Amino acid sequence: MQLREYTEWFYDEGILMFCLTFVRDVDPVAVLRGLGADVPHVPVLSNAEAEAYREEVASDEWELDRVSAVRVAELGDWSVSIELLSLHGGDVATLEGLSRGTEAVSVSRDPNALSRFSYARDGELVTDFDPLFPTDRFGSDPDRFLDEMAEVGLRPDEESWGSEDEILALVHRVFGVGVDAHTVNDAKLPTGMLWRK
Repeated sequence: MQLREYTEWFYDEGILMFCLTFVRDVDPVAVLRGLGADVPHVPVLSNAEAEAYREEVASDEWELDRVSAVRVAELGDWSVSIELLSLHGGDVATLEGLSRGTEAVSVSRDPNALSRFSYARDGELVTDFDPLFPTDRFGSDPDRFLDEMAEVGLRPDEESWGSEDEILALVHRVFGVGVDAHTVNDAKLPTGMLWRK
């Protein structure tokens, strides 16, 4: 897979903000709960259906601005949460919580087009960086993926001006997991609502 293929379809679909959070050996409903989703019941929805459901649960425009849908796919040993209007999975405390007893990795792009890679294991942030500035790494083991970073085009010892293409490639290279356009848009997946406080 070429690097550009990882996120080209996000741009093609007009998706400018997203957060993908991969959690190993945790089922989708538990991931929804770990993200703080409202899951009194768990409908199984496509992206378009989740957006319509989001509009149904909001009582007015103010509430609509406060709620976003999250869908979770099972991909082998991993579950991946798909947020297209929020960044809950990229929050360090949330990611650390999801990683307790396992591991979790988050790739996000915010409304200002700033991306982030964050990896946590057993409740601790291991490494975290912005692909524009991969020299500035944080966590308990910030150099954990230096070789793999270089292999996907991120230069860990200099500014590389990387993007989410490279960090999604890094996830695929290290963990062997990734998503495609069908999963993000069309697959019917367990869905919950995330409310901004």
